[in-house]
Amino acid sequence: MTRLLSLLIFMLLVSMFLPASGLATVAYQTSAHATRAGNPIWVANDDGSSARSLGFRGDSVAISPDGSKVAYLRGAYGDNLSLVIATIATGAKVVVLSSAPLSSYPGPVWSPDSTHLLAATETASREGYVTGDGVVVIDATTGVASTIVAAKGNNVGGFSWSPTGTQIAYDLERFTVRYKANIVVANADGSQAVMLGRGINPIWGPRLIAFQRITRVAWYSTYLYHAQVWTIDPALGKTSARKLTHFRGHPLINGPSASQWTPDGKTLIGTISGDDVVQPIRINVGNGRIRHLRDGRNRPLDDAVPVAVSADGATLLLQSGVISAPATFEVMRLAGGAAHAVLRGSLSISTSPSWQP
Repeated sequence: MTRLLSLLIFMLLVSMFLPASGLATVAYQTSAHATRAGNPIWVANDDGSSARSLGFRGDSVAISPDGSKVAYLRGAYGDNLSLVIATIATGAKVVVLSSAPLSSYPGPVWSPDSTHLLAATETASREGYVTGDGVVVIDATTGVASTIVAAKGNNVGGFSWSPTGTQIAYDLERFTVRYKANIVVANADGSQAVMLGRGINPIWGPRLIAFQRITRVAWYSTYLYHAQVWTIDPALGKTSARKLTHFRGHPLINGPSASQWTPDGKTLIGTISGDDVVQPIRINVGNGRIRHLRDGRNRPLDDAVPVAVSADGATLLLQSGVISAPATFEVMRLAGGAAHAVLRGSLSISTSPSWQP
């Protein structure tokens, strides 16, 4: 009896440190044993421990918010890509049915309730020249894709879900126009679309949408393009647009961008980038102040981009070595300090909103 009880306790302890068979908080790809079909896809615990292979290959993997599914692109880049939605517990797969060819960038984005995805589409001429970029919304159960913006002749560079999943935001411009996109908010099916003014790369937070606005600046005999981060309240419309950052331009630095919100909506995480420069930053949404993320020696981090924010908003997942290579995924506190590597050899990582290392 004592031996049986000890065995049961041991099994219980082991199960506490293994990913649940049907759920996960982290999904990633590894570079080992890659083939034309893609890279091996794995899932793991919040801290990267107890990793296990799902037994299939792909790229641009995205884990669903409820941790039950992964979406990934299958096929060699440059060829016709297919988007696959796989259930972690069973391995059952749904191949997305799209009337337009899918694109690898931006990667698929799950709705907050894990029922739908947004994905990029792309059209090209017979010679292989791109003729437009669009976006579709996909039913995660059936794999049916419905067009939000047709790709040909258009350019959709970024998209995001509202916190409720009932609306979407995306940027839209004609394909031949540069840096004159408008931020558009629409219902999840693309209906009742409303333009909110110029901007690109919308990131929908708890209440506001953050985006970049590009300005062309004369510099000697040429022009430079500089960016600032803006916010807008979609409930109030155009009049609520606010220039958040006031970064001083530099010929080799484009300016700040935002990629993640902290859960409380008080801080934006992003980068300052330019020619051979990429530095992770945080932006105070109240006053627009920019702070560089600092390492354990209190030096500003360089050559790194933020990938995810933890559920409590205190921890970041970073990808370092973006320019210099090889890339490494690291975890560090938002307040700064020493970082430690996780999941070495991984190519990309996707986390659920409950991720808490």
